[in-house]
Amino acid sequence: MRKRVFLSTIIIAFALCACAKGDKAVGENISAVEESNEAVSEAPSEASSEASSEVTASVEGKKYSDFKEAYADFLKTNEVDEDGSPIQEYMIYDIDKDGTPELLACCGLGEADSHKRVYTFADGEIKFIDVLYTSHTGIWTYPDDNGIILRWTFSGGEDYTRYSLNNNEFTTEELYSGTTFYEDPETGEAITKFKAAKDVVPGAIWVSAFSRDNLYPLEMYEVISGDVPKQNNKKYTYPDNNPNFYTEIMEKDSVINVVNLGWAKDLGEIRFSELLKEGVIDAGKSSEKRDITYADLNFDGVYECIFYITTQDVNYDAITNDYRVILSKQGDDIYAYLAGYPYENSVTEDGYFITEPDENCDDRDVSRVMYDKEKSFDYYVAY
Repeated sequence: MRKRVFLSTIIIAFALCACAKGDKAVGENISAVEESNEAVSEAPSEASSEASSEVTASVEGKKYSDFKEAYADFLKTNEVDEDGSPIQEYMIYDIDKDGTPELLACCGLGEADSHKRVYTFADGEIKFIDVLYTSHTGIWTYPDDNGIILRWTFSGGEDYTRYSLNNNEFTTEELYSGTTFYEDPETGEAITKFKAAKDVVPGAIWVSAFSRDNLYPLEMYEVISGDVPKQNNKKYTYPDNNPNFYTEIMEKDSVINVVNLGWAKDLGEIRFSELLKEGVIDAGKSSEKRDITYADLNFDGVYECIFYITTQDVNYDAITNDYRVILSKQGDDIYAYLAGYPYENSVTEDGYFITEPDENCDDRDVSRVMYDKEKSFDYYVAY
């Protein structure tokens, strides 16, 4: 399904799709995204030669057993970077393919000052590498070789640049630069069509960004950085081998534990019917659940239940927001993972969320969800 959006969501969607989809660095500060109107219109410069070689004082000189411990400590102890800019999110990706992933701290209040501070782990310490300036820029993987891709898009133009890391220094290589417009055959309107990343670098996918206070992706790095296991011709069942399991939860108004999967609230334990009450998910009025489907999201052969809810502004009927709900039985408890503004058009039976290309983006994006009770996140995968 394609979500319906209101104005601020359109701004967010443009930033995510055409500019920096892999970087959701606005966090809960939606208004900060609107500062993108002040953004510069230049492509990202090469890695700053003036960047400090120091890391934040709270971790400088500390010794750690591995990169997970080091990066977790960094994220827990640093709400702002060395320049006082808030660290909203982080990425973790092995840029130079040496077996140790780099940490990219996503900093800035909005599109205008978006930048990534890049760190690595060596000799038991966190080491600062450089700053990547990422206004109007998304970050993509460079599969199987040294590098990461910065894709800059602005006013119809786009550049793909490969950043390679050697001896903790970046070098750059331009991969593509151009502008693509086409005329709508019905309206005659000139429309920008952004080139798909896979057409520049085969196999490239978005580098996922995670909230700074969510360390579960770091914990699961080996899983999310590896190949997703295939489940061809697998036979699936329902919890407790009961095909009516999820229907009974809804009809009996069972207690569910609602966990924020992104752009939503942690509601905790509530009755199922509460999801459809005004002012619970957000300030709007909720519609009935729709598009109910079933998929195995965690490779255990047991279906989760996925459905969607739309809320409507109490004063302006045209303003609506979409939410996705995933119901999952874990032990004796039922968890509901709530995500706002879902992009997917479909969900496969083996748990892939598919977002098809549209009139502005040639990219076909594929993501999965990972969760364990109160811990959860979504991430991009190859498909």
